[in-house]
Amino acid sequence: MSEWEQYIAPFFGYNIFLPRHSGQLSQAGMGYLTLPFYIDQDGSWGSNWNTYSDLGQFKGWQKTVLEAFVGLRPNAYFLAKQKKMLYEGESQRKKESLIRTE
Repeated sequence: MSEWEQYIAPFFGYNIFLPRHSGQLSQAGMGYLTLPFYIDQDGSWGSNWNTYSDLGQFKGWQKTVLEAFVGLRPNAYFLAKQKKMLYEGESQRKKESLIRTE
């Protein structure tokens, strides 16, 4: 995420964190915020939201972005989901650490 995006995302209240393919959570950039508003002139609506070249950095991002865009879920939901995923990841790391020490 660029320095500009780190400033502008909180300004718009865009606090969407998505899982990378490695499982690590990262904040979605502004491309994910502007994507529903941008119609690719070459691909139109039929290109399945692949307007920007860096959309493949997260797995399963489409549902979360759509829910945020249409207001199906409030920001509090996404923040709680992020905390849950962080706690689950930490729990998994501790379990793996315990198994290795046995």
